[in-house]
Amino acid sequence: AKQQSMDEAECYNWAAGNTGTDPFSLAKQSEQDKQQAEKAKQDAKNVGKGAGAQGVVKGAAAGALIGEIANDDAGKGAAYGAAAGMVRGRRKGRQAQKQAEQQAEQQAQQAQAVTGEALGNFKKAFSVCLEAKNYMVKF
Repeated sequence: AKQQSMDEAECYNWAAGNTGTDPFSLAKQSEQDKQQAEKAKQDAKNVGKGAGAQGVVKGAAAGALIGEIANDDAGKGAAYGAAAGMVRGRRKGRQAQKQAEQQAEQQAQQAQAVTGEALGNFKKAFSVCLEAKNYMVKF
């Protein structure tokens, strides 16, 4: 048991040195990645907020100008423009929010894939070392 423990420690250090990966630091990195992903998802929910109000302002300005030119009633044109601008602004806001959420999810998946690959490489190296010392390894 003492010899096996020494061999495992030696193989662990060898695998960590050759792969540049330490499973304990990977676990910490993975947890940090998860926290960042959650924060990015929360931030994505705030993307596009206020787009409806911005649309109202832009729509009202355009509507007032068109209303004044078309029938000398800038107020009526502004009201129509504001309504149309709000709808358009909200639609744009929802699209931006959805895109931001998708991007955050994609980044989280990429981070998990990188961590998983690094851990897999470490396990392979660790196994090769132990097998070279005549241990039977399954993972």
